[in-house]
Amino acid sequence: METRGRPAAPGWVTVVVRYAVAVFVYGTVVHLFQLATGGTHPYPDAPTWLAVYFVSLTLLDPLAAGLLAARRAEGLFLGCAVLLTDAIAAPTRPGSSK
Repeated sequence: METRGRPAAPGWVTVVVRYAVAVFVYGTVVHLFQLATGGTHPYPDAPTWLAVYFVSLTLLDPLAAGLLAARRAEGLFLGCAVLLTDAIAAPTRPGSSK
């Protein structure tokens, strides 16, 4: 079965992509909740650069999810970049054990 002129992805690829989309949607919900409950400074203990990064994930997470769901290569690249930078930033997150 083809989708928009592309051959269907193997079943395991579809499962991995759906899981990744779910992870990014969950991240979006978490960041929206933090923005809604945190006021103008949702990450008061974080350095400014880290707070800006986390706020930017409110836009980058759903963008990655949408691009992945649409089977766009950009979604794979953006998703990898978001996950990699989040993993790098994790030790600097306030309250994390170093």
